[in-house]
Amino acid sequence: MITNRIFLVLFIFLVLQCSIQGQEKAFLDGNDWNVFPTEAKRGFLLGFEEGIKVVGMVGLGQQHITTSPESIEILERMKIWIDFFMGKTSRGTYEQLIEGIDKVYDHYANKHIEIFNVQRLVKMRINGELSEEEFQNSLMKRR
Repeated sequence: MITNRIFLVLFIFLVLQCSIQGQEKAFLDGNDWNVFPTEAKRGFLLGFEEGIKVVGMVGLGQQHITTSPESIEILERMKIWIDFFMGKTSRGTYEQLIEGIDKVYDHYANKHIEIFNVQRLVKMRINGELSEEEFQNSLMKRR
C-alpha cells in the first residue's frame, strides 16, 4: 500500500515536472511575434536595439577592468552587435525589418526560430550582407 502511494506520488511529480518544463521557453519565436500588433513589434525592435547599445557601452567601458579571456570574448561579441546596430550597416527602416520578419514567420517551418536570429538575418539581408540563397540557407540551419 505504501509502495503504491510512493509510486503514485512519484508519477504525479514526474508528470507535473514534464508539463512545467514543456511550457518554459527561453526566447521569443515566430509564434510570439505573430500575435504582436505592429506597434508592439516596432517597440520590441527599438527596445532590443537600445538594450544592445546600453549594455555594450557599459561593457566596453569596463574593458580595462575585466581582462579574463571569457570577458574579452563577450566584449568582442558585444562590439560586433553594437557596430551592427549603430554602425554603417543600418540601412533599413523598422517597417522593412518588421515586414521581413513577418515574411520569414509566414513560413510554418520558421515559426520556432528565435526572434533574435531572425532579426539579425533579416537585417543582414536588408543591408545586402547576405544573398537570398545565403539567407534561406541560414534559416534552414536554424529550423
